[in-house]
Amino acid sequence: MSASTNMGHVTSFEVWEIETARRQFKDYYRGMPTECPCGRMVAPCQPYRCLYCDIWFCEDCAGEHFGETKAAFLERKAKECQ
Repeated sequence: MSASTNMGHVTSFEVWEIETARRQFKDYYRGMPTECPCGRMVAPCQPYRCLYCDIWFCEDCAGEHFGETKAAFLERKAKECQ
C-alpha cells in the first residue's frame, strides 16, 4: 500500500503505524482491550503509549521500544533523586 501527502511519499511502515495508532485509539477509548504490535491483547489499564509514534505497547514490548524496562527506569529515577 502506498500513499502520498503534501509532504511527499509515505512508506508502508508509516501507513501501518498510522492505521495501528487509529485502531488502538478507538479500542482504548471504548474501554476495550487493544492489540500490541506483538499480537498480545492488552487491557485498557495496562498499555504503555509512545508519545512520538502514538502506538500502545504491552509491558514487555514497551521496554524494548523505549530502551529500558519500567523497573530499570524506576531504579534510575530513584538514584537521581538521592
